[in-house]
Amino acid sequence: MTGSTLDGLRKQVGLLRERTDTPLAGRMTALLDLCVRLPRALWYEPDDHAHDLRCWPQIRAAVPTGALLLFDLGYTNFAHFAQLTAAQVTFVTRAKSNLAATPAWTLRHTSTVHDDLVWIGQGDDRQQVRRLSVLYQGKWYRYLTNELDPERLPVLYAVALY
Repeated sequence: MTGSTLDGLRKQVGLLRERTDTPLAGRMTALLDLCVRLPRALWYEPDDHAHDLRCWPQIRAAVPTGALLLFDLGYTNFAHFAQLTAAQVTFVTRAKSNLAATPAWTLRHTSTVHDDLVWIGQGDDRQQVRRLSVLYQGKWYRYLTNELDPERLPVLYAVALY
């Protein structure tokens, strides 16, 4: 799942290349099926300043139980993470650098991979997730998933999928 500002896309494909200003064309969100590499659903938001989460109700309705959903930082919302978990939808997303998480259990800890169970959110939104950290070319990349079993979703598979 990805959101994009359309004016940037239009500049890349040449439709606005000659313009010196940056006209704002709105935002588009796409739900992509990675198995067939095609969009499953597309949504358009004319407000170019709209947050990616504005399309969340439509996204949630389009994602079936048992799906694996990959999304970027623009969709970070603990209440929505809890909704996905309750609906038996597995997710993988990047973790924000300022993520507030309470450590619960270490599953794997090497010099290049950390796989930990942590608690995120508060109240009804509080849930346990896996925080996956991978050192790649000198930089740490962090991800979250609600798949708590590293046998079902190994760290390197989650990172490769994302």
